[in-house]
Amino acid sequence: MSEILYTNNYDKDLNDRTRRYFGNLYEKIEKYPVLVIGAGAVGVETVKNLAMIGVKKIYLVDFDKV
Repeated sequence: MSEILYTNNYDKDLNDRTRRYFGNLYEKIEKYPVLVIGAGAVGVETVKNLAMIGVKKIYLVDFDKV
């Protein structure tokens, strides 16, 4: 099994950059759920970005029929 080599302590915490950018607001970002309506191009990009900044609960609603 290969080991992950960290260049510094910041690499161990994947959310460190987000936590430093948002400060105390980061706790609220993690805590509250977000509702995104529409799974088109903009909706999917929005969901991706919300997940990347640390939102834990994302509800996605899309009314398109396939």
